[in-house]
Amino acid sequence: MKKTENSKYILLLLLIVLALQPAWSQEGQQVLRLRPEEAILKAMEQNLGVEISRQNQEISRRNYSLGNAGFLPSVSAAAARNWSLQNNEQTDRAGETRQLQGVRPNNLSYGVAASWRIFDGLGMFHSYERLRLEYEASGLLNQQTINELAANVLSTYYQHTLQQQRLELWENTLELSEQRLRLAKDRYEVGKTSKQEYLSALVDYNADRAAQLAQQEALKNTRHQLNRLMGQSPMQVIQTIDTLRADSTLIRELLLPQPVAQNPEYRASELQIAASESFVQEQRSRFWPSISADLGYNFARQNNPASFFLFNQTAGFNYGISASWFLFDGFNTRRNVQIARIQSQLADLDRRQLELDLQTSQADAMVAYRTQWQQIDLERENLEYAQQNADIAMERYRLGVTTPLELRVAQQNAQQAELRLLNAVYELKIAEIELMRISGQLVSGYNQR
Repeated sequence: MKKTENSKYILLLLLIVLALQPAWSQEGQQVLRLRPEEAILKAMEQNLGVEISRQNQEISRRNYSLGNAGFLPSVSAAAARNWSLQNNEQTDRAGETRQLQGVRPNNLSYGVAASWRIFDGLGMFHSYERLRLEYEASGLLNQQTINELAANVLSTYYQHTLQQQRLELWENTLELSEQRLRLAKDRYEVGKTSKQEYLSALVDYNADRAAQLAQQEALKNTRHQLNRLMGQSPMQVIQTIDTLRADSTLIRELLLPQPVAQNPEYRASELQIAASESFVQEQRSRFWPSISADLGYNFARQNNPASFFLFNQTAGFNYGISASWFLFDGFNTRRNVQIARIQSQLADLDRRQLELDLQTSQADAMVAYRTQWQQIDLERENLEYAQQNADIAMERYRLGVTTPLELRVAQQNAQQAELRLLNAVYELKIAEIELMRISGQLVSGYNQR
């Protein structure tokens, strides 16, 4: 009795250990099981494109400062200590001459100077506003980079899921072909059918094996692309957990047409227009004079044994106001203002073109989304009929009533119906992803699931 109880405990312990072990692939590699939101998070953490975008945003953040705009004063300090070795010959008014050999005079000087531009035609204010807008735009562009990456990750994720399910379908088809091959072989060996029927079943079985191998290759290639987007080794074995399914209640409120003004790229384009307008005013400020306040302190000391005064020292402050005005610079300021205006117009044209592109993409995605729902309903019904027909054909083949060709056609029709249904659901997911990408809700939408 005790041995039986001990055996139960040992068996239970083994089951727990096996359950805690990570999944491993047939190649001996650990399998990474992924949900859609986990794939997005991995890509956001490890994708190099996102890191580049973040660094660009950091550059804009550091550029957005009062000092870069010209508000703060500039302060400099300088110091010098000099020695020299001289031979002097001096003659006074009475005609007396004096010669000095090896005289060693020395000088010491240092000073601090500060200059503060207090007026430049309001250029510093326009510059600071431009830097602020560029920084905010860089943040939106970083959001857009993440949005685009999430769209690519999800598209590839569901492409991987599609390839997984297609592989399962080919494996099921191969089992049916193997079953038909065994039946044909058994019937041929007992003389109930011809060798031609057996060879035909063998050819169809090999064709399905070849299709299965091709599908395995397609799955591995998609896996490589998904690993690349997540910034990890392409050889990492992945299993996507989420299946291709059509759920009419799935975040339908997020799939309603949203204004393209919510798109991060579109919002960034509006900020870029405002920044270009500030740059125009920044260039126009050069028509005005520049006024600066100056303050400094200087110290100088001279020691010269050959001089009338052996020691000379000065120290003190200096201050004042300086102004400068370019009266003529070869029309360069006017040219720069004109170029800045053209750049502002180009920014507005880019925004209008982007708005049109987003509206067109949104309309196309909505049409695709609604069409795929209709096709899914049709293919579900068609698949049910095709599977019933294939089951009937297999049973009739076992009874020797139907021909191998009729069975093969019925099985192929069922397989194609299931493939069309999988493709329709996949295209529905792609349309859903595109709609959420355009409205800028992709990452937040999947985090809400």
